[in-house]
Amino acid sequence: MGASISVPQLQELLSSDHPPLVIDVRTAADFSADSVVFAGALRRDPEEVGAWAAELPRAAAVVACCAHGRRLSQDVAAALAQAGIAAQYLEGGLEGWKAAGGAVSSKPSGAGTRWVTRERPKIDRIACPWLIARFIDAQARFLYVPTSDVLNARRASMPRPTTFPACPFPTSETFAASMPFSKPTGYAIRRSSGSR
Repeated sequence: MGASISVPQLQELLSSDHPPLVIDVRTAADFSADSVVFAGALRRDPEEVGAWAAELPRAAAVVACCAHGRRLSQDVAAALAQAGIAAQYLEGGLEGWKAAGGAVSSKPSGAGTRWVTRERPKIDRIACPWLIARFIDAQARFLYVPTSDVLNARRASMPRPTTFPACPFPTSETFAASMPFSKPTGYAIRRSSGSR
């Protein structure tokens, strides 16, 4: 079993100059069923801890967070500590964090994040899905549609309205989709102006 950290201790550390890296290690079923994520946390598969532990910065402190702070996050914290990473598990897990009023971001329940983008993207836009899948949500789903249909596809597949006012962008419009790394802002869309 790894070392534990309480919700008040984590809240204090998150507002410090050197906040820990929080990793959501809930089971796929728990993650999918919930409509919120720990604000700013990375999502990683607890069964694959040996594979992704090598990707973590050695200097960073890590807090593993599962649904209730029991065996799953304790095992992940212990495995990370064995790999030489300063790791703890969150007492009470995400449920304890929510009960204490900790920051959470919304996500579509029953799914990872969903992204709509234009089909046949230019080379500068190919990296975007890769970056999302690599660093934000490994289970992210992408819907590639003709440029003229991007907004209609967003409306059809993701009917929830955005939570920020419409703003004109010179070459693209972006609606953030259940991004676990920021405040909830709706859905992500990238629409080319057609000139590129």
